[in-house]
Amino acid sequence: MDVEVEKDDLNQKFLTSLAPEWLMHTIVWRNRNDLDTMSLDDLYNHLKVYEAEVQTNSNSNSQNIAFISSSKNNSGNEDGNIACVSTSSTIFPTAS
Repeated sequence: MDVEVEKDDLNQKFLTSLAPEWLMHTIVWRNRNDLDTMSLDDLYNHLKVYEAEVQTNSNSNSQNIAFISSSKNNSGNEDGNIACVSTSSTIFPTAS
């Protein structure tokens, strides 16, 4: 059973799965007109620009990680129906 996933749906799911530190950026990106035509790779690369800013503003004791994967078909294009987005946020204790 193959289910076709629209780029907009995939991008929206990715944006909502980000850590709370990304909230301001996700609000802006979720309302962009071109989100439905942007590939997941393009969205990720656009968000990489803000990574240093978000890390500076986040709690220094937390580690936020997002794992993204998508597959490409034989012609090199992304398949719209195969993608995985998972995130984790872990607090690491600091030595006193």
